[in-house]
Amino acid sequence: MGKKDVELLKQWINPLYLLPENITKIQQALRNDGYIQLAEFVLQTPKKLSWKKSYIPDMHSYQHAALNQDKKVEEFIMSPAFFSLIGTMIGKHVKKVTVEFLLFQHRDYTLMHDAVSHKGMMFWLDFTKEWDTDFGGQTVFFSDKAPLIFTSAFASLYFVALQKNMHMFTKYVNCCAEKKELFLLRGFLE
Repeated sequence: MGKKDVELLKQWINPLYLLPENITKIQQALRNDGYIQLAEFVLQTPKKLSWKKSYIPDMHSYQHAALNQDKKVEEFIMSPAFFSLIGTMIGKHVKKVTVEFLLFQHRDYTLMHDAVSHKGMMFWLDFTKEWDTDFGGQTVFFSDKAPLIFTSAFASLYFVALQKNMHMFTKYVNCCAEKKELFLLRGFLE
């Protein structure tokens, strides 16, 4: 990685996650468990976005925005430096990244489907500033093993290795959330 790449990572990522010994621990956790949450990972948050509602009653209800609405976030996420770091963390060469911003509010959800359509690794950055588990909105994965349930934590990065016969959904955001919003940047690595 060049000096410019390292500087870009330092602008966006908690320096603890750039240390080789911590990258090794992340690799081991992903190899052993297939998932990890990296708390306080990201240092910056996106600007205000223009949201578009996506509602298909038997599939999902949420708002989404394209990555290119925030050029700084796009520059970071699509950078060779980020691809290199993420590839090192997951132990694979990242060929393709598909990303979009998601916003969940009261009455939003995704439903469990027959299988996750993507292969590889799912990741998401959580930009939700105030969230309580009583609001719902947890991201849940089911497979042959016990379910994985992830609760929102501001500035965290999550990885989940997608497996055959894995199902996923986002729990209904209930009325306790009132005007609070669950704000994620979700992506798939192939």
